[in-house]
Amino acid sequence: MEKYRLSHYLFFNQSFIDSNQTLIYSTITNKLLRISNLFADLLKNNDFSKIPSSTFDKFINDKIIVNSDDDELLTLIGENKKHEIDDSTLFEVIQPSAWCQLGCYYCGQSHKKDVLTDETIANIGKRIYEKLKKNTKYKALTIGWFGGEPLTGINTMRKLNTIIRNYCDELEVELKNSILVTNGMSLKPDIYREMVDDFKITQFEITLDGLKEFHDSHRYLKKDQEGSFDIIYNNVFNILNSDFFSRENQKVTIRCNVDKKNFLGVEPLIKKLAEDNLHNKIEHLYFASIYSWAQNDAHMESLRKEEFAYYKLKWELLKIKLGYNVNNIAKRKYNTCMLTSNNSEMYDTYGNVYNCTEVSFTDVYKNSKYVVGNVNKGISNERNHLDWYDKVWGNKGYQCNSCKIFPICGSACPKSWMEGNAPCPTIRYSIKDEIQLQEIKIHSKTKTELFEYLEVFEKNIQIENMKYC
Repeated sequence: MEKYRLSHYLFFNQSFIDSNQTLIYSTITNKLLRISNLFADLLKNNDFSKIPSSTFDKFINDKIIVNSDDDELLTLIGENKKHEIDDSTLFEVIQPSAWCQLGCYYCGQSHKKDVLTDETIANIGKRIYEKLKKNTKYKALTIGWFGGEPLTGINTMRKLNTIIRNYCDELEVELKNSILVTNGMSLKPDIYREMVDDFKITQFEITLDGLKEFHDSHRYLKKDQEGSFDIIYNNVFNILNSDFFSRENQKVTIRCNVDKKNFLGVEPLIKKLAEDNLHNKIEHLYFASIYSWAQNDAHMESLRKEEFAYYKLKWELLKIKLGYNVNNIAKRKYNTCMLTSNNSEMYDTYGNVYNCTEVSFTDVYKNSKYVVGNVNKGISNERNHLDWYDKVWGNKGYQCNSCKIFPICGSACPKSWMEGNAPCPTIRYSIKDEIQLQEIKIHSKTKTELFEYLEVFEKNIQIENMKYC
């Protein structure tokens, strides 16, 4: 048994439901096991000889136990690289407009009323066409329509989409599962339907920063400082209640950006969505802490990491009680972001080409290594940071090198690490609680029992217990 050891990527926690049992969660397989305390002690002490062979085989299969000489991080990185090589879908991001109607203080972009020119439209289309033609492994194309606010350039979106669809037809590549990240101001039901039918968008992300008074102090109109909540919420309401909407085929996600100013408005938003029966129609309502964008120090208004982890867990509990569709702990992440992809690129309104989605429309990164060229002038074949995973593996100075949640995080944002802003996800502070919550969801026998467990569980949550794992 000396040839075996425990995986590094494990979390042990006491069962919430049964004090005689222990929970084990693997961030590699995303499996949560509940075993006797006796077995748990044998594992922790590497006393594998006393474990029955059938159970031992299960631990091997679930990657609880691994070969002693396995370099797990190297294996994970190898799998991530292979996923990139084998991926048959090309993902490209396009910013059709440099304008946004809203004046969110935390946004790092400088907005101008500019849209794609016909020349830039043609050259973006040609760039994507050449990639698809050259790389015959691609059987599908997914477009991410980002901003500014993409729908302020809807006419240019239509022109470019027509070109892209024609190219896809010619090359027999399927345009599918495209994404629209929008403030929701212009997303009327007829536009929504056009996005689904003509643009093949199946994923919509819309931002609501709490209930009306909180959202409106965050996301107000530039022209008159008026709030935007009513317009956006009504659009979401009308779309989700339309005959055309299908939760099976269309995923509408609500993002809630949180800071010191609006965190008290999150719970009322959760309740309103449920009261209006929208909670079981949206794919996901998730919460994101305000962060520094283009080095604008917006994170100075954020809640402390421990505070955010605490409130986020409380909000997730409320969602469960109200019948929301609540995700499990996490999923294995095989691609960190565009920066670790060989072919994916982002094209801004001016034809600039980037290998990162966080750097456009700002002077901070104007001449940075994240700019790889311009479709109207020329594009370099050189890509920076494709060796990011190798740096993580080879440098023990990177926290990711030894972090147990690397499989589900992938190091989050290499750019943030390089700028000295640790982008570690909130789960690093709450994973022990997340594990117990997952147990409660899985093993509660009735709805009444679930609610009873949740009541006790919530009383035990404390900010001081939110620890950096």
